Amino acid sequence: MPTLSFQAVDPARMFPHVPELSSSDEHAAELPQPVLVIAAGADKIVDVARTRTMAARAGERVRFVELDGLYHEVLNETERERAFAELLPWFDAP
Repeated sequence: MPTLSFQAVDPARMFPHVPELSSSDEHAAELPQPVLVIAAGADKIVDVARTRTMAARAGERVRFVELDGLYHEVLNETERERAFAELLPWFDAP
């Protein structure tokens, strides 16, 4: 059976009709409200390094959490409790 193999997805290439995606790194600091980014450390679809860079550029508006060993769908992983442990308290934060 053939296997799927993905390189990191470039949102700007996948969605060229959405110009904001091509410059998300540049505009990260303009986020109007706090954002929680939960990244899968072993993701084969999304470039985690680029996500980390975007979060760093956004500054204190973004809480960035990288879950080592998890893949793309962190809420569907066998270790999803780790993702929920970050996500649920976020809803109660001021």
